[in-house]
Amino acid sequence: MTLTIRGAEPGMQALDAPPPPAPLTVLDLPAAVELQIFSQLSAAELAACMATCRAWRQSVAAPELWQVACEQRWRSGGSAGQLAALARQGRWLEVYRLRRRADARTLEHLAELQDPQRRRSAAAQLRQAGDFAEVSDLLRQLMAAADGLRQLAPPVPGLESASEALAATGLPASSASASTTLVWEDAAEGSTAVARWPDAVAAAAAAPCAAAYWARSMHSELGVQHWAQRLRSVAARAAAAQQELLRRGVQPAGTEAPGAQAGPVQAQTGAQGSAPQQLAAGAAGPAEPAAAEPARTVSHAGSEAEMEEGDVDSVASLSDEQLELLLGLALEEGALALAHAHSPLAELGWVRDVLDQLGLELQRRMQAQGAHAGGLPALRTLTHLLFGRGPPPQHRGFADIPPPDGFGLELQGNRMRYYAAANSLLDAVLINREGLPITLALLLAAVGARAGLRISLLNVPMHVVCAMDLPGEAGPSGAAPAGTPARVYIDAFDGGRIMDSHEFAGFLRSLGLMPSQMWEAQAMSAQQVWLRMCRNLLHVHREHADHDLLKATALLMAAAAGEHTAEGVRACVEAANACLAQQQYDEAAELLEKLVGSPYQLQHGTGAALHEAALRAMLTEIREAGEESVRKQLEVHRRSDPGAAAVRFRVGQLLRHVRYQYRGVIVGWDPCCRASEEWMQQMGVDRLPGGRGQPFYHVLPDPADRPGQAQTYVAQENIALEPLPALHACKPGYALHPDVGLYFTALQPDGAAYRPAPWLARSYPDDWASAEQGMHSC
Repeated sequence: MTLTIRGAEPGMQALDAPPPPAPLTVLDLPAAVELQIFSQLSAAELAACMATCRAWRQSVAAPELWQVACEQRWRSGGSAGQLAALARQGRWLEVYRLRRRADARTLEHLAELQDPQRRRSAAAQLRQAGDFAEVSDLLRQLMAAADGLRQLAPPVPGLESASEALAATGLPASSASASTTLVWEDAAEGSTAVARWPDAVAAAAAAPCAAAYWARSMHSELGVQHWAQRLRSVAARAAAAQQELLRRGVQPAGTEAPGAQAGPVQAQTGAQGSAPQQLAAGAAGPAEPAAAEPARTVSHAGSEAEMEEGDVDSVASLSDEQLELLLGLALEEGALALAHAHSPLAELGWVRDVLDQLGLELQRRMQAQGAHAGGLPALRTLTHLLFGRGPPPQHRGFADIPPPDGFGLELQGNRMRYYAAANSLLDAVLINREGLPITLALLLAAVGARAGLRISLLNVPMHVVCAMDLPGEAGPSGAAPAGTPARVYIDAFDGGRIMDSHEFAGFLRSLGLMPSQMWEAQAMSAQQVWLRMCRNLLHVHREHADHDLLKATALLMAAAAGEHTAEGVRACVEAANACLAQQQYDEAAELLEKLVGSPYQLQHGTGAALHEAALRAMLTEIREAGEESVRKQLEVHRRSDPGAAAVRFRVGQLLRHVRYQYRGVIVGWDPCCRASEEWMQQMGVDRLPGGRGQPFYHVLPDPADRPGQAQTYVAQENIALEPLPALHACKPGYALHPDVGLYFTALQPDGAAYRPAPWLARSYPDDWASAEQGMHSC
């Protein structure tokens, strides 16, 4: 019997009807769709998804997601050691975790740098952190965040507040006050930075002045340390390459034949060290095997993994041509190190790319003309490419590198501003198309090496000249009989002029040298070229009292020469003096401590030998000076102290000098003048209406108004308060003075004062209490 229900009420269904399908959830999405959705999330959002459920945790752990996250956050580093091993195994989530932990430690050390008592240990921890490439991304992003944010600026409609930004980062809200407003000039850029670098953005928002200052300072210092180590590594590899060529019976370019005697020209330049210590440092890794076509393959050792000392043994497997190419490219390594030291934040990878492009263009032109690498036509093609007339401005290829066919780069010697530092920097020479003889000669040799031309730089005083041997050819004037080897000389400073021996003799006479010294002008190794470039830059920086660049150049020079050679010892002393000029006592002591027990004796200004006991005494004095400097920084100044009642201004306030009209910021004060008697007499302090009994203030002057002066000591009667203009206020990391981050964390909205760093607030607690009344908290 069958039961049938008729006239069922609305909403009722037959008993035998199938149940409705269960509603779909996000867990039912196909794996490909789910992966596509997750790929659009930031690393912080991926981490939140992993904590949602077990299924998502497994899906979000996909290596391709975290590989993209790593590549988006870090552009460099991770090419060696544990990180590289994990990446090869596809364990990208672990790579991300390790690098984030390393970034967190770096941020902690940067925060400790702001405390004078912890600064020395924090700096030492950062120097020992490992690969510079693994911390440079964080330091760069920290600087970019500090420059992209306007700290303590008035609220702007439509932009995120600091509390909203910090909530998006997933970091504690205590990192910055909710009253802070983050104003990013490029909203899209700010959103990307917050998503990829929430920790750096939070640190920059909390203290933009201090964050920018210490990130720049450590990036520069660690960068010089990185390039110095790189020079040592490539020097060892190039030394092995040169020894391998000699073992095979091949005379490398840039070296003299066995038995050649050093002549007077070499003696005048004062090259230091034995021949093995002056071997060229290679800038290239193993080249690919020669192809069938004439073009030569150039490969560079761009990563630290390729520059390990273990690679020294690999030179034995290279061909003679590859070893020659390695040595030919060695010259540019030291030049690039100097360029990075002078422009630490610039991306200079394009310099090698330009040299490679010029080398390929030279090969193409040589092939079109049927010129072989060892002949005079190839040399003329090279000089025309670099020094030939460039295309007119109306030409569509104007300023292109490489230049259009038939035109040159129009490089020339800078005679108008001969002693400008830019003339010694490879990147600036390529941009400005002018430079010193040694830099232009280096470019000539580097581009020529990429096409097989063996060009060496001669150790001629005052004016570097290139030389090239032409086997079986006559010189440019035909003076040498055909079939005999001829040497030609190239003056890169004079438009690449090619000279034979007679013309070169006349050139030497124009320099005041005897023509008999012509054959005694020996080829320089890459190391000698580096040292000569360093000497040129040291002279320029001494003249301009640029102690930062003086220290960086001297440190690179010490690495190039070897710290325990006579040249290296002098460079270390130069760097230590630059540190003392900036009151960097700990760094100066560390540099001089390396010289204790050095086989070379240091020479004092009076000519007396500085023995080990005297050097240790000097180290003791420097360390005591450093301790005294820290003690003075932490000394507490109260307004209730005797004589301090007359102090009208506080630390952090912006001023203009009444008499000399320069702007500045107060970084400290004394209830009366505490300078030496000699200084007070020289400055006429007693002739002031208030005399020496009035309060005096330590002031950081604006470099635009007072270039070259680190700090001034100003009487109270010469101070008039004046807020910073908006142009300065929009970039607090560099507002008024590049060293404000050493003393202050932020600029208040009206531009009238800076917020003191915690240590400075403890030193002037009454100033801090009064400052709190007129400043927004950051």
